[in-house]
Amino acid sequence: METKIKTTSNDLILIRKVRNDDAKQYIELINSVWRDAYKNIFPEEVFVDREREKENRIKNFAEKFYNDNERLCYVAECNGIIVGAINGTIKLLIY
Repeated sequence: METKIKTTSNDLILIRKVRNDDAKQYIELINSVWRDAYKNIFPEEVFVDREREKENRIKNFAEKFYNDNERLCYVAECNGIIVGAINGTIKLLIY
């Protein structure tokens, strides 16, 4: 499933399931957002460690982020660049 949204500048943002070839852009985006969100909470070493682990995380990306009946991962892409991401787990509880 893909959804297209037009921005006020007439660019299209595509919302789609993550693909294996998104690994590098996805990890770089998450690292950047993480640093910005937590820079006043965590010491610099945390971000250095995340950067150091970047290649390993890219390599293992397909194993961690895939879309099945429980785990979902979507990206927002504009002009070929991933500008947003979301992932989560859905568990159906039957009582």
